[in-house]
Amino acid sequence: MARLRPVLAAAALVLVLVGCGGRDEEAGEPSLPSSSLARVSAVDNTFQPEHISMRAGTEVTWTNDGRNDHNVIPVEGNGWGVATDGFHAGDTYRYVFAEPGTYGYYCSLHGTAEAGMVGVVDVTE
Repeated sequence: MARLRPVLAAAALVLVLVGCGGRDEEAGEPSLPSSSLARVSAVDNTFQPEHISMRAGTEVTWTNDGRNDHNVIPVEGNGWGVATDGFHAGDTYRYVFAEPGTYGYYCSLHGTAEAGMVGVVDVTE
């Protein structure tokens, strides 16, 4: 049992950290991260979280934590995103959203702009 305690403590810490920056339970809206950094995990067939809200100037870090290759394709515009050859399992992609707006994105290998592996970044002032 003594050897199991550190594992349980580590698992509890992960749950607490995963819960940070999630949804405001009362309003049902994504909450703003308290730092100038937001994280999105690309796992097999989903971005987690799918929807994040943040202030302009916040850096978003996408990490490919899955087994498969992925990409991050903007639904509209260009100038950000990462191609499949730059986002293999274990890779990281970063981008700072300087302008307020709603930025939809998807993985073209596991979805379309409307369905499947999709995400949204809402940027406020």
